[in-house]
Amino acid sequence: MINCYIIDDEITSIKILEGYIKRTPMLHLNGYETNSISASQKMSLMETQPDLVFLDVEMPGCNGMDMAEQFAKNCKIIFITAYSHYGADAFDKDAVDFLLKPFSYERFMRSIRKYKAMESNCKESNQEGFGGLFMKAGKKGILEKVDLENLVCIEAARHFCTLFFLNGEKRTIYRSLAQAEEQLPSNFKRIQRSFVVNMDKIRRVEGNTIYLEGLVKGPIVCGQEYREETRLYLNKRLL
Repeated sequence: MINCYIIDDEITSIKILEGYIKRTPMLHLNGYETNSISASQKMSLMETQPDLVFLDVEMPGCNGMDMAEQFAKNCKIIFITAYSHYGADAFDKDAVDFLLKPFSYERFMRSIRKYKAMESNCKESNQEGFGGLFMKAGKKGILEKVDLENLVCIEAARHFCTLFFLNGEKRTIYRSLAQAEEQLPSNFKRIQRSFVVNMDKIRRVEGNTIYLEGLVKGPIVCGQEYREETRLYLNKRLL
């Protein structure tokens, strides 16, 4: 799920973006603000920081280009403006994209796909020389390396997660699914609120139903909000 935030002094523009975000299952709107100063304050207090900010370039008393520097370390920026001459400056700020108002849903989705590609490349880059993951064994003070090659999926329960391996083994870790997901390589994707799947272990896909290797879990129905991302991932690997 990609958490989004909108900063724009035009409520009409906000409502259009809000509609586009709600229409896209992989996106979630954390909120919006018409005042740039209030936006900075609100974002600093958010429990869940946005991954992606849609930022207007020209607002009363504020230049979005300057404001973007405040967010650069924590999130990605897509600039939105009615003025085309800001395009070059936008990419100097390492923005994901530059949306010229008015823009269609199709153009909006091009920006989202661009963001997804950048994040995927970044994750793969960070995992170069990946040394693996460890989990606690039964005895205190003992850690075991996780066999990621044979890890098929992870299922979340209330206060723990269960790891399912190709050989039928199950292991329990006392971490949230979100925490586990952050540590995993890029071939592990969430396909449902309670499931992360090793995409290399998918045996068959029928519509929105996914069958995994080894029969360690029965068929899993891909959740509505994860279907577009899953479809894009699989389409890249079609012969």
